[in-house]
Amino acid sequence: MRTVTGATERAAIDTLRAVGWGSVEQAVEQWYAQGGGETDGGGNGGGATSAIAAAEALFLEYKDSHTDSVLAEGIARLCDDLGVDPSDPVMLALSWRWGAATMCEWSRDEFVGGMRGILGGGGGGGGASGGSSASGGSGTAAATAAAVQQGLAALKGALPGLRREMGEPQKFSQMYAYAFGWAAEKGQKCLQLDTALAMWRLLLGEGTPRPGGPWPLLERWLDFLKKAHAGRAVGRDTWVQLLEFVRTVRADMSDYDENGAWPYLLDEFVEQCRKDGTVTAA
Repeated sequence: MRTVTGATERAAIDTLRAVGWGSVEQAVEQWYAQGGGETDGGGNGGGATSAIAAAEALFLEYKDSHTDSVLAEGIARLCDDLGVDPSDPVMLALSWRWGAATMCEWSRDEFVGGMRGILGGGGGGGGASGGSSASGGSGTAAATAAAVQQGLAALKGALPGLRREMGEPQKFSQMYAYAFGWAAEKGQKCLQLDTALAMWRLLLGEGTPRPGGPWPLLERWLDFLKKAHAGRAVGRDTWVQLLEFVRTVRADMSDYDENGAWPYLLDEFVEQCRKDGTVTAA
């Protein structure tokens, strides 16, 4: 509880006793309902504590009932409340910003830590302290609802900035590289082909935030992989080098260097396109 709220040891013990030594979540809610969002227990201003309150409340609103994480169902509900499609690239950018290890999952540390970064020390207006004069269930509910709304408003306000970041070449490259490990199954060093195809469509297809816009050869690349690479996984080298290919090789492939250090799949892709007569031969 002290880690989450910043309360003193005495305040934490008193709050836990007040909820009958129940769960930490009950104690956290009680702490903020009784004014914990306004003070750290030593009379200091509670902007940072208010930010913690909003971050924690938002996490509890969407977390899975069986694990200490926000999973796919909770992310879908959050997206609905934010007015964002779950497949919007900005949700990948958010996971990147929060350092999330796995697709469709935010741990407590990832979520709360990320939200605290968005809310900042000022807490965005102190919404979590709205129930400071109340006590009991109604006060707790009101304080929690206020903290959730504070967190949602802050998160929604942060999305345009994330979209702008995705449009910056360096930031896009970082997110693209991050997406490989994020989308891979736990414990795996490669992407399953279906996952790789979906991620490439997200990052390089219509609606991409990539500087330069959609890659004109994307559909040819995806079709090629479905036929020539069916049933096999995609390695990190191919993933990373494709973005360099997209950036540096013309759409007609007239400047493609067969002697360059490209992955074999890209060599085969160029060769196939030239055989089909869809691009310029060397």
